[in-house]
Parts: sequence; structure tokens; C-alpha cells
Amino acid sequence: MNPGHSTPLKSHLKTSRLWLDLFLLTLLWALSWQLPQHLTIFQKSIWGSLLKIITLISTLEVIGFFSFHLLGRRAGVLIQGFIGGFISSTMVFLQFTQHEEFKTHTPLTIARALLLSSVAMMLPSIFIILSIDIEHPLDLMTPLIVQIVVISLFLIYFSLISHRSTSHHKIMVIDRPITWKKVFYFALLMIGLIYGMRFLNDFLSLSPLISAFAISLFEAHGVLAATIADRQNEISTTIAVEIVMIISLGNVISKTFFILRGKNPALRIPVLLPLFIAVLAAGLTFLI
Repeated sequence: MNPGHSTPLKSHLKTSRLWLDLFLLTLLWALSWQLPQHLTIFQKSIWGSLLKIITLISTLEVIGFFSFHLLGRRAGVLIQGFIGGFISSTMVFLQFTQHEEFKTHTPLTIARALLLSSVAMMLPSIFIILSIDIEHPLDLMTPLIVQIVVISLFLIYFSLISHRSTSHHKIMVIDRPITWKKVFYFALLMIGLIYGMRFLNDFLSLSPLISAFAISLFEAHGVLAATIADRQNEISTTIAVEIVMIISLGNVISKTFFILRGKNPALRIPVLLPLFIAVLAAGLTFLI
């Protein structure tokens, strides 16, 4: 990547490097969703999870590349954050807070992208609740809806003040769809976090509520789907709402860790303030 000059997308489309990256990504998707079902090495092992994580991160890289060239620098980052949230908001936070290229954007732009990824993470969670057979689904959705509304209000405010800003940062352009070295680095880090937490969960024999909280530190809507769907006939609505709240809290705590450990301290207030106010508002609705 060259911080001073961006090659037009038409020129990239003529290079073999772009098509090679897209071919490899297509192959990764095929391996992730087809071959692991028939190969013993991928059955209930770390290799299947690692392959899927590499595929998802590579997909985020490609989304960022085309968004940058088609929509512009700021819009491209926002789209990458929002779409990435549907895949894994944890991976979005990890990438956006740990990689140097995102420091070249204004803090408000990155903050909006991260908040959009959180909103995108909660939307599938609502559909998960609607898809299962449980009494009073609205009670389960309310904490999520409240968080979406609160974060959206902050997004609107940040959008207004962002357009008034006249500050300019050095542009870090994206000249390759997938930086494979970065992909493997983040994939290994993610798999280490996930399996490390699962090991502690199994080793300590935690209760469902605590284990849901523990795993939600790394994959919020995934653990929401697994926990509620597997126990929909065993738990009351009150306990189900508690699970939703504890998962929401775990999600905010993990995001706080990434922000505090990140390379851009300017993100702390515009990201953490909306997230904490949102989860606090959701908690108040639960208590009421």
C-alpha cells in the first residue's frame, strides 16, 4: 500500500494479482462450506474453524478493497464495518483497532464504522430470536432493539459533526484486495482467543449463564443462537432475557478490551461511550 497515490480500480482489474486473490478467496469459501463435511481432519477440529476464520477475514479484506475504490475512503470504511459486523463484529474491532492503516482515517470515521459493526451484529440476533419457538419473543428482543436505537442516535450525531469537520488525515490507499500476511495473523489470534476461552469453559465446567458470558466475549450472536436455541424448551423467558443481557454485557467488555489495547486512543470516547450507554439503557429496560 502506498500512502500517497491510489491506482484506479480499472487498472487493478487488469492485474493477475487481483484475480489470483479472488480465485483463492473463492477456493476458501468452497473449502469452508463443502469439503470439511467429508474430510475427517475438519470434523470437530481446530482446522475447520481456522479455515472459516481465514475465509471470513479475507472476505472483509475484499469488501474493504472494493468499497474503498467504488465509494471512496470514508464510505468504504463505513461499509466495511457494517457488512463485517454481520460476519463477526469481533473481527472488525480487532482489525480496525490493531492495524496501522486505519489510523490514517479520522477517529470519528473509524468510530462510526465500529458502531455500525455492533448494530449489524445485533440485527441477526433479532432474527435468531424470531426464528426459535419461545414465549414472549418481544421481551428478548427489547434489550437488543434499545441498544440499536441508542447506538443509531450516536451514529446520526457523529455523522453530523463529522461532515462539519475540516481536518484531513494522510490517506492510506488499498492496492491489493487481500494482504495474506495480515489475514493469517488475525486468524491465528482469533482462533487462539476462541479456543482458549472454550478450553477454560470446559475445564472449569461453568454454568450455562457464565459460559454464555465467557464465550460472548468473542462471538456474541453466535453464542446467542446456540444458547437460546439449544435451551428454548428448558428455560423461562426471564432466564432467556438474562442470557441476552449477559451476552450483551460480554460483547461490550470484549470491545472495550480491543479499544483500550488498540493503537488509536482517540477512539475510546466515541466508541465506548455509545456502547456503555446502550447496554445500560438495555439493562434498565430489563429491570423495569
